[in-house]
Amino acid sequence: MDIRVTGPGWLTPGGDSPVPGEEKSPAAESRVTFEQELTAEADRRTETRLTRGGALLREEVTALRHARFTGGVHFRRAETDVEAESMELWFARRRGLWGGGDDVVRRIVGNGSVTMREGDDRLTCDRIELTLETDEAGRPLPKKAVATGHVVARQQSRTIRADDRLVLHLVRRDVPASPSSSGRGEKPSGADADGSVSRSGNESLPSTSRSSGNRTRIAVSRLEASGHVAVSDPQQKIDVTAVSLEAEIDENNELHRARILGDDDQPASVSLESFTVTGPEIRLDAAKEWAEVPAAGRLTFQSRKDLDGRRVKEPIPVLVTWADWMRYQGEKNQAVFTGQVHAATETTTFDCDRLLVEFEKKEPPAEPPPTPGGMLEELFQTLRRQERRSPRRATREPVYLLATGRAVVLTSEYDETSDRLLTRARLAGPRLSVNLRPDVSKMMIEGAGNLLLEDYRPAPPNDARPPRRTGGGLFRLDDNGGPSTTLIEWDEWMWYDFAVRQTRFVGNVRLKHLSGTELERLRGERTSAQTVADTPGRATFLTCRELTVEFASGSQQRGPAQRRMGGLRSERIKQFQAEGTVALQDQGEGLSLKADRVVYWKDRNGLAVYGTRRRPARIVLVKPNRLPQQATVEKLFYNFETGRLELFGADLKGR
Repeated sequence: MDIRVTGPGWLTPGGDSPVPGEEKSPAAESRVTFEQELTAEADRRTETRLTRGGALLREEVTALRHARFTGGVHFRRAETDVEAESMELWFARRRGLWGGGDDVVRRIVGNGSVTMREGDDRLTCDRIELTLETDEAGRPLPKKAVATGHVVARQQSRTIRADDRLVLHLVRRDVPASPSSSGRGEKPSGADADGSVSRSGNESLPSTSRSSGNRTRIAVSRLEASGHVAVSDPQQKIDVTAVSLEAEIDENNELHRARILGDDDQPASVSLESFTVTGPEIRLDAAKEWAEVPAAGRLTFQSRKDLDGRRVKEPIPVLVTWADWMRYQGEKNQAVFTGQVHAATETTTFDCDRLLVEFEKKEPPAEPPPTPGGMLEELFQTLRRQERRSPRRATREPVYLLATGRAVVLTSEYDETSDRLLTRARLAGPRLSVNLRPDVSKMMIEGAGNLLLEDYRPAPPNDARPPRRTGGGLFRLDDNGGPSTTLIEWDEWMWYDFAVRQTRFVGNVRLKHLSGTELERLRGERTSAQTVADTPGRATFLTCRELTVEFASGSQQRGPAQRRMGGLRSERIKQFQAEGTVALQDQGEGLSLKADRVVYWKDRNGLAVYGTRRRPARIVLVKPNRLPQQATVEKLFYNFETGRLELFGADLKGR
């Protein structure tokens, strides 16, 4: 049979009145109001129920199958509240305990300016499809909601937006009652005098177990969204943008595991308190602060320490890009990147095939003090939950980096006032590790590699230069001689200890140093006669088995502030020691030598040369307008300032 009613009006689905002793039908909690029209389809059927006297009674009843409402439609049932311009309801017949039955709503479809509320949660969209299932007590509860068209869902502090579609999978979860109300026989908040529960914007459905003292709420367990998706949750400190999203919601109503997808025009992006990750696909576990990108992507975080170990006053952004995949594990305080990895700050970059970054461990949250029971217990429980969800540290400080596969590190120093580039150091090797922990502070390259030092400081004006010395010194002309380049290569390994500013190179070490006019010739730049007279330049070449170099500090700072990978500058070389078949040639001094060991001191402006009885040191000096000098000795000292040789056990030739 068909039913048509013009509005305004209302409909309360339900069957025959229950017999005494039978609970009120849950279907009677549902109510639909409308402004324009109701059309319904119903069936006439014969049902049997048990009378008060115990006899069977057969009677004709009307059972609703489908109803359509138009004009300001409003559906209410306990915590569920749906408003729309038009709405359709599908019903199922529920058999009563004593026979008979009720019309139970099983499906709701709303169209046009839809608003759905479930307790304090709110959802708006163009169309909604709500599926309900009965629980063990026969109550119809929302099971699944499918919202389409300009969807906006708000759940506590979380806001979800989706242009196309949002699917919510709903479950019933128990909410523990506060100790103050358990076992006292008080009726639940919002209960009427007869014990029935009235509708309240803040209460959930009563639990089927009255003895437990618990109440229940309808909660989202899983969600799926598509079409320019955006999720924002200030309380959980998470922001998501994506083309589509699949996520699980845990019992604390926090975003748990998620799969976030993007495309070429709109890559997926996730921001937590300590990092932001972007890529075509992101797999996330927000509770563990874990993220994985199985494709090319980008990660950024704020740090109070540069990648070279330098402390900064204000947090700086650190950017990491990769081509293959990335995994960030907050619980382990580490991240792994693979495939054309590039990590960068304003002054330091890392390039390699694979990069492991370990971060400083987070301080564990302080244990909350004991709290009193009774009426204040629920308040303190709320405060504990807020403490657990308090903002994580906004910065992550790297303490260890391991770059493997064609690793290259570039560090730069700039003038603090003009931001002009002063120096740059480039290190390369197959496996490069940097330990930035205060008690270690060391870098190591395993395997053959090279170090390139570039000094871009221009030469000062002639009137600002100190008088030129007769000899200068090894690398000493760089103090005021303009730009220079130093290249050191090795075959086995090298390490650099930031704390003592000392570095060591091992295995067929080769050093080349060019400055002034010699560097200009290498670059193919034109050199004027005046430039040659002012900055004649220097070309120095050194080979040995092992080379140890100590650098001077570049500032007055001491301690951890200077424990950094930077500071590798040729003009900061304080001293060096070359060992094992040493060969040194310095064209600026006209000096060449071969020895077993050579030690250079910048403060003494001299060079100590050592040989052995079987293999004595050999030195040759070629000075302008003077005869060449050569000596074969076990030990000698050369003073760059005076150009004089001090020989021990000498065989000196020439003058």
